[in-house]
Amino acid sequence: MNDLVTKVGIRIFASLLVALSGLVLFTDKVTTFGITSNFGFQDTQTFIWALSQSFSPLILILGSCLKPFRIAYTIPGYIYFIQIYWVFHPDIRFDDVFLQIYAIGFVSAFTTLIIVINYLFQGERDQEIEYHSSLEHYLDLQSPVKATE
Repeated sequence: MNDLVTKVGIRIFASLLVALSGLVLFTDKVTTFGITSNFGFQDTQTFIWALSQSFSPLILILGSCLKPFRIAYTIPGYIYFIQIYWVFHPDIRFDDVFLQIYAIGFVSAFTTLIIVINYLFQGERDQEIEYHSSLEHYLDLQSPVKATE
């Protein structure tokens, strides 16, 4: 029981890291951390945006290594789709209804695509597992089973 609690705790922590990887992209909109130097960027907000763009994938990779719940990936996906929209329309506000519809729609479509791809390849994975099991049996690589009388 304790092992299960530990595994779930790690997966929750990993899911929070994955969510954080998306949320960190809004850092420039929330705070400047009192930074006065812009390190050669146009302004401090642009510096923080570039820094958060660099840290976000690293946090995502770290969280992914700890096997988060898959639903957690929708948060950075949602925010990345908003970022893509802002590249072409930087003047649009976050609370714009069409921006939210766009982001939710693309995350839903992307999630559906992943589910369909997983479904299509599930049969091949099952066949591969069955093949390996049969191969182990034929090559006698399985641990011997004791006969019960």
